[in-house]
Amino acid sequence: MAQDQMTDLKSLVAQLELFYAEHAAFDPIYKDAIERRENEISRRIGFPTYCGFRTDEEARAYLDEMGQVDKEMGIDILRKKSDEIFSRLDPVVKKITTINARELAEVALKANAVATVLERLWESPPEDLDDYEVGLVRDLIEDICAVAGVHLVVNKRLAPRSDLN
Repeated sequence: MAQDQMTDLKSLVAQLELFYAEHAAFDPIYKDAIERRENEISRRIGFPTYCGFRTDEEARAYLDEMGQVDKEMGIDILRKKSDEIFSRLDPVVKKITTINARELAEVALKANAVATVLERLWESPPEDLDDYEVGLVRDLIEDICAVAGVHLVVNKRLAPRSDLN
C-alpha cells in the first residue's frame, strides 16, 4: 500500500475515533434526557409510553404532550446537538465508501464505516437482534476487524459474539 494511501486510511480511522469519542461523551446525556422525558410524559398522560398505544387518542395525547415536554426540557437543543455530531460523520463515511478496498486494512476500515451507520446492532445481545441477517452482518463486521487487528470503533454496549474480538 502506498504511503499516501496509508496516511489517508489512518486519518479516516482517526476521524471515526474522534467522532465516537464525542458521541460517547454526549450519548448518555441524550439518552438520560429522553428517559426523563418519557417518564414525564407518562406521568402527565396517565399511562406508560413504552407499552404502545391502544387508541388513536392515546397516540395524539402522547404526541401533544411530547411537544410540550420537549420545549420545557430543552430536548430540541439536545437533538440538534446530536444531529450536529452525526452530520460530521457523514462525509467521513462517504469518503470511506469511495475506497476500492484491496487490502485487509481497507476492508476493515469499510467494516468500521458500516458499523457506524448500523450502530444499533451493538445495542442488544446478538440473539435479541431483529433477524438472522442482521446478526450475520454484526458478526461479519466484528470478524473482519478482528482478523485485520483493527479496533471496532462503535460504542459497543455489549461484548462481541465471538472470542476473536
